Amino acid sequence: MKTVFQRWLMAGLVLSISSLVAVVNSQAQTDKRPRLVWQQLESFKTLTPNVDYSANEVLAIYNIAGNAKNAKSLFDNKKLAQLTKKANVTLVNSIPIPARASDPNSTNSQVCGKILLRFRLNQAGNVTDTIAVLDQLGITILGNDAPYGVAPHGFGLPAQTDSTDTLNIWALEVVKALKQKYQGKGVSVAVLDTGVTRIRALKMILGANFVYPESPSLATNDDFALVPEGHGTGVAGIIGGSSANGLPVGVAPNSSISPVKVCRADGHCTDASVVMGVCFAVSKSVQAKVLNVSLGSFINSPILEGAIRDANLEKALVVASAGNTREFDPSDYRFNLPVFPAAFSNDPSVNLVNLMSIGAIDPNMNYADFATGHKSVDMVAPGVDVRTYSRTESAYVNSSGGTSYAAPYVSGTAALMFSKNPSLSPTQVKKILKGTANPSGCNQVVAEDSCGAGLLNVASALIATP
Repeated sequence: MKTVFQRWLMAGLVLSISSLVAVVNSQAQTDKRPRLVWQQLESFKTLTPNVDYSANEVLAIYNIAGNAKNAKSLFDNKKLAQLTKKANVTLVNSIPIPARASDPNSTNSQVCGKILLRFRLNQAGNVTDTIAVLDQLGITILGNDAPYGVAPHGFGLPAQTDSTDTLNIWALEVVKALKQKYQGKGVSVAVLDTGVTRIRALKMILGANFVYPESPSLATNDDFALVPEGHGTGVAGIIGGSSANGLPVGVAPNSSISPVKVCRADGHCTDASVVMGVCFAVSKSVQAKVLNVSLGSFINSPILEGAIRDANLEKALVVASAGNTREFDPSDYRFNLPVFPAAFSNDPSVNLVNLMSIGAIDPNMNYADFATGHKSVDMVAPGVDVRTYSRTESAYVNSSGGTSYAAPYVSGTAALMFSKNPSLSPTQVKKILKGTANPSGCNQVVAEDSCGAGLLNVASALIATP
């Protein structure tokens, strides 16, 4: 159980407040942006409270500029005090969310640049009942907080040692990533993960630590405790790692990696930390063109949905791992259950055009037996026996793998495309990537809809990039 659960990271619930009841209601009538309302999935009823989500917390977005002064003032806000009393909740945190680069005053944003509120239920009860009460008071509820974590597929298995056999670069060969003219120069890629250790093989830029979103820091080293190699560093290595022992490692070795730490050493993080990370990645400080989010949760968090939609306004592509839920026992309620944010992809009800869901193949070109098979999968990339870097700066072959390690092949390719044409929109990048994928490069052997458009083809994607 722990082996699988540690892989997931974050989910959430939010409510949108705008100087409370009257302003919220009027905004709903005039705002042309999609209204963020939590639509409870049927699968929510099968989830386990305090395992798959927090049973005593509710998150919210307060629709004013996210600065320290405003955040502090909310604890003295009389209307908010009345609301918490009626709903029998306590305001625990009021946290400014980073604003996106082109909207510093958060005028046209749904989540970025606002204030994140965390409410705690005063009495044990059904969190959905509390949501209903708050909604009746005139507040739009957007989701509820869920813990999750990360770990390579097959957590605990020893990684292979670095060698010079062809297995080390099979992944780069099969996606045709070798000897490309463009190397990702000038493109920033944010890695939202367990942190990224600053090793010489990576070109690192400013990052941030949102493990405790109420007190962010600059400590971004990968301290993932479940395997010695780390997690976020391996993801970053596939995106931008330089050559080791004469053999290539990363898809875009000249790209710049922004380490955005959203997960604790034990692999767990929350909706709040990931949303903070998404908005930081598209802030003026980073302006990432690609966000790699090798993480997931079973809850369709509208707060995360809103943050990803905000990222689209900064022309940033969000690449998410599809999940590894087929490694649960078939009798387990989580078996092949789709995870978010990846499961938002291709869902017309949310229409996140800048989001991609990535599944994994093994060296036999079969869809990996652990990888989640779902209609949201856009395409696949290698996710088993892939070569990358550990946090000790040694190149190694990750024999465990996971969709966590498939997503960064696509993120690296997107960095190459943006380096060739910086004016591309994320919608164009997604269309080109899917349009040039190789359908015969993935054998759909474990789940319907698992291969999406097919196997990533780096060379063809670059040729098709105008």
